Amino acid sequence: MANPSRSDTMTHRIRVRDDQHLWLLEKNIPVFDILEWFPAGTVDDAKSGTGEPVLFETSLGWSFRSVIEKSGFFISERSSSRPGTTRFIRESGLKPGQTLVIQKTGPQTFLLSTE
Repeated sequence: MANPSRSDTMTHRIRVRDDQHLWLLEKNIPVFDILEWFPAGTVDDAKSGTGEPVLFETSLGWSFRSVIEKSGFFISERSSSRPGTTRFIRESGLKPGQTLVIQKTGPQTFLLSTE
């Protein structure tokens, strides 16, 4: 059986285990396992605010920019009212048993989708 959160060449999958895991993903999509995909200047200490945002396109037709928060190595744009990870998880209808997919599509461009 394949590892449900393995990193392929430029695709990373996170299988949603249960409702609690889904709730955690709404708050923080972790990128520690794929940190090398992100240019050094995009990892930001939340206090400094000097990180360079990368573009996250979504399979829902909208996109957002975010830095990677150094304190937990996760995508930092998590507002539920603006485009970001929380909005993506909710609008995509992601459920336990399904998979969140992060693909690197360019030097500073990524695609969020579900399977």
